[in-house]
Amino acid sequence: MLGPCRRPARSPQCQPTTHTKEKDLDRIEHTLVKGVHPRKDKEKVMVARLWRGLTPEAKAPEYQRYLEPTGVKNCLETNGSRGVLILRRTASEKKTEFLFISFWESLECISRFAGTNIDKAVYYPEDREFLLTMEPNVIHYEIATFEFHEGGNRGSLDAPFRS
Repeated sequence: MLGPCRRPARSPQCQPTTHTKEKDLDRIEHTLVKGVHPRKDKEKVMVARLWRGLTPEAKAPEYQRYLEPTGVKNCLETNGSRGVLILRRTASEKKTEFLFISFWESLECISRFAGTNIDKAVYYPEDREFLLTMEPNVIHYEIATFEFHEGGNRGSLDAPFRS
């Protein structure tokens, strides 16, 4: 899995597929995420992928700018990505924490992006210039509820799936 959705050059086995069968998707979901079992119902479930990184406070603005052409861009270019949210906070004196959340149509889409070990973070060499530690893993969650208000209109979980 990739740090803030960062991907190395794609190997042939990580290329998006256009002919994945339902049983293959069930197998992938079952084997990639411990505790997740193949779905009996085939309803669409969005997945959130969370990565945390800690930078020195002085490097936080530059790191945030660095994420745009790297992690954000790579996530959004992957088929099945439904968006990215970056949160930032002062974690302690002179340290800033970033929480990078990417949204995906399925675990299969994440595996297209990150390879078969979707729980492992992957970093660019430049990350070492910013990050205090290199967190080895990311966390995935099924999104149970997704509500938002935009311009006075109430949104829902279906909104990110609209074209």
